[in-house]
This record gives sequence, C-alpha cells and structure tokens, in this order.
Amino acid sequence: MYRHRIFISLTVFITGSAVMILEILGTKVLGPFFGVSLYVWSSQITVTLLSLSIGYWLGGLLSDRTPSAELLYGLIFFSGILTLFLPFAAPRVMGWVEPLGLKTGSLAASFILFSLPLGLLGTVTPFVVKLCVEELRKVGGTAGRLYAVSTVGSLVGTLAAGFLLIPQLPIREIFYFVAAILIILGLLGLLSGGKRRACFLAFCLTVLCAIFLLFFSRDAEAGDAEILFKSQGFYGQIKVVDHEGIRSLLVDGSTQNMVILDPDSDSLFEQSPYTVYLTGLFVVRPEIRHVLMIGLGGGVIPNLFSRYGATVDVIEIDSRMEGVAEGYFGYRPDGGRMIFGDGRYIVNRLAREGKKYDAVILDAFSSYDQPAHLFVREMFVKVREILAEHGVFGINSTGFVKGEASRVTRSIFRTLESVFPCVEVFHLEAEDEIGNFVFFAADEPLEFQPESGRIPPEDRDRLIAVLKANRAKERLGGGIILTDDYNPISFWAIPIYERWREIILKFFGRKILLTL
Repeated sequence: MYRHRIFISLTVFITGSAVMILEILGTKVLGPFFGVSLYVWSSQITVTLLSLSIGYWLGGLLSDRTPSAELLYGLIFFSGILTLFLPFAAPRVMGWVEPLGLKTGSLAASFILFSLPLGLLGTVTPFVVKLCVEELRKVGGTAGRLYAVSTVGSLVGTLAAGFLLIPQLPIREIFYFVAAILIILGLLGLLSGGKRRACFLAFCLTVLCAIFLLFFSRDAEAGDAEILFKSQGFYGQIKVVDHEGIRSLLVDGSTQNMVILDPDSDSLFEQSPYTVYLTGLFVVRPEIRHVLMIGLGGGVIPNLFSRYGATVDVIEIDSRMEGVAEGYFGYRPDGGRMIFGDGRYIVNRLAREGKKYDAVILDAFSSYDQPAHLFVREMFVKVREILAEHGVFGINSTGFVKGEASRVTRSIFRTLESVFPCVEVFHLEAEDEIGNFVFFAADEPLEFQPESGRIPPEDRDRLIAVLKANRAKERLGGGIILTDDYNPISFWAIPIYERWREIILKFFGRKILLTL
C-alpha cells in the first residue's frame, strides 16, 4: 500500500482537476451540435453529479473489499484511456442520439460520453481515504484533508479550463492532454507499486490506442459545405462555412451571419432580410451619424451602416470575432472603435461616462440563445440613457407570432413599451413560421420619412413598403415586463431553439455540426 502522503495528495489533486475540466469540456463538445442552452448545461451537470455519486459509492465498496493501490491506479489509468477516446467518440454518439431531440438527446449524449470516465475518477477520493487511514481515530482528519485537496484541485481545474486551456487550445488537444496526465499518473502508480508487468501491459495498451486514433480519428466530412475557419474558445466554437453560394458564420452550431458570396448587384436587398429591416432606422431617423452596435457577428450590419455614412462603435464579447469578420466577411471599422466585453457591462460604463449615440442596435446571440440579461427593463433603461436627442434603439430577435413560444417576443415588446413611449416591431416570416423580429424604440414617433437621402431611392422606397407591410405590433399583445428579478425567456425560448436547429440541420446537414 502507498503511504507516501505527497504522491497520494498529488493523485487526489490531479483527479479533482480532471473532473472539472471534463465537465466544462462536455458543454463545449455538446454545444456545436445541440447549442449551449439551459438543457445542455443541465445535462452535463446532472451527468457529472450522478457519475461522481456512483463513483464515490463504488470507490468505497471496492476499497473495503480490495484495499489495493494497484487497483486504484488501474482505475485512474482506464479513466485516462476513456478520456483519450472522447474526441473520437463524440461526433458518432451525437449522430446516434440526434433523433431524440434537444432535451433527451443532449442528456443521452452527455451520459454515454462522460459517465464512465467521471465515474472512475469519482472512485479516487474514498479509495485513498481507505488507503491512508492508519488509525480509526484519525479517519476524520484524513478524510477532511484529502477532500480539501480534491476540492482545491477542482478549483484549479476550473480556472485552468476557463482562463488557459479552452481559450488557447483546440478541444481535441485538451482532451488528449487530460488523458495523458491521467494515463501517466496511472502508470506511475502501478510502477511504484512494483507491478512492472501490469505497467508494461498498460503502456502497450496506451500505444495501441494512440496508433488507432492517429490513423482512424478524423473529423466528419462536411459534405458539400466547405469549412474555411474553425476555432474553439471559451465563448463557443466558431466556424466559417461556404455552402450553396452562401457564406455563414456559425457559433456553437447556430448561424450568426449569412451573406451571398456573389450578389447580383450592390442593392440593399442582396443582404439578409433582418439586416435590411434594421437599415429602416435610417428612414425613421435620417440624421443618424454615430451608432453603437452590441454584437459584431460577421460585421455585416456595421459595414452596411458605414456605407450609408454612419460611424459604428461595436461591443463584442469574443475577441476572436474581429479577425473572423475582417478576414472572411469584409468587415472594416471605418473610424468606429471595437470594445471587447459583455454588452450590458459596457453599456453601463458608457452611461456613466455620458456617451451619446444616435442609434443603438442590439443583435447579440449566444449559439441559439439570446443572452437573457440583455433583454430586461434595466438594460433598456441604460440604453435610453446613452441615446442622443431623437435617438432610436433597434433590436434583432428570433421567435414566433403564435403559440407558447411567442411569449418571448411578446415580453420583449412589452418590456420595450415600459421604457420607450414609441415602439414598432416587424416580422420577417409568415405567422406560423419562426422568423426574425426587428424592433424599433424611441422617445418620439417612429414615422417613415420617404425623402431621407441616406439610402438610394429605389432601395429606400422598397424598404418602406416592406416595413409597412410587415408591421406586427397589433399581434403582440400580452407578455410580461422582463426584469433582472424575473426573466424566464431562456426557458420559454426552447421551442425556438429546437425549430431553428431543425432548419440549420436541414440546410447544412449533420456532418458540418459534428466536426470538433
């Protein structure tokens, strides 16, 4: 048996770190296929807690029956081997469970992928308590010390995943790194216990697994789609994809921008429909000169507003987006500044500084989700503070006109009305279909001004006609005022995510979303 306190403490520390890194990585694996929604986080946390509970129970049982350090380090070794195969298995498992839908599918995928390695890691702490206790009267202190070390390891693993590993390395390489640490720890434990034959066999198994992965582990083919860029970071997986003449920006499997690669003309109407609608801000406020954009995406809207003579400052939470927008979507700041940080935090800061804008545009999505903290009354009050005289607030959102899921759009509308005297909303699709909703809000009437000269006359006249034909405010009664105290839109919007995900799967196919 192993009595070396430092080695035992190191074992508990490393396995505690590995648990938290795997838990966080799980959301990054599931995110590109299922989106980073409430269900994905709930599924991963549930599977982690369940697996650890079973591991604690099993570790205690095994340590009573076979208090062998070699068994302990064998379990750690096999947890490393299972972790090594996770990037290989993940796309295939998510393909299997896709017919189960968002809720059941994300839970099933998380359980299949992570329950075994996490369960094996859960056996460690009760096992080492058994190995370290020399006297019954010291069991409390020993258990407390080891659980404290494990918790510190979990803390370090969480910080390492969020601040170091995920922002700097591909997800696949982080899995391999964690697997290598666990495998090496297991081999050292076996070797230190004199089990040289077992250690040699385990080493040979590791080499065979590595050879298998080297030759057989490949990203799923993307079919007709071409992946131009791929990056995994703390704020999600970014992909730039060309498919059927359209270039798309995907974040965790959800489109953030789509542009036609070879437009027939330079017309405004060659842009995405919601982008066209947002330029309607110019026909209600032709004097717009200085704009604040919350959410860069591919930079399509800032480019369009710059074309019509506005300077656009952009708030973007993910610093990678600027390079992607410039490199693949032709984004050019044209005098505007880029501000990195959370949209609400930055708006609060700008309000304190007394900054003023002629228009503020909110077009921020996190995968399929709309960041709930940006769609509350408190946020809208701060936006109103930074609007100049005659200023206007524009929002792009996604939802339904009818059904339970329409509560999201109705509540955003009602919340805007609680802050701004004048609100308009336009719906881009038929009543029964999911679609973008574009909101305009201001302190003064939002009247179309046909003589505004910022947009070419042919586009301007068509835009006014389209906006008039798609007014939707009369159909959006009800809803609640969303506040920091009560804001259930992430839960209400689940049918929106599910329907939007169906559309994306149909357009791109599953394979494009399965590539890690």
